[in-house]
Amino acid sequence: MVIAFAAAVTVLRIMRAVASIFIIILIASIMSAARAQTAPNLSYEVSSIKPNNSGPGNSSGDFGPHLRATNYTLKSLILLAIAFLNSN
Repeated sequence: MVIAFAAAVTVLRIMRAVASIFIIILIASIMSAARAQTAPNLSYEVSSIKPNNSGPGNSSGDFGPHLRATNYTLKSLILLAIAFLNSN
């Protein structure tokens, strides 16, 4: 009877040790997953469309890496963007 009790105590100690190791591994994996979820690099582009009543009536534009258009209508800018998307 004493041997069976000692064996049961040993089994319980082993089960506690295994449970402790499992909990440590679980906490470590949760912490590493939380560190992996960093905030994404947020960025945005700014544009401004407003009427220009001070310049001449003709339109001009610079279509390099950045678009700068003067005296274009919003409709013509939208059509220009659609044509650009269709060409690529």
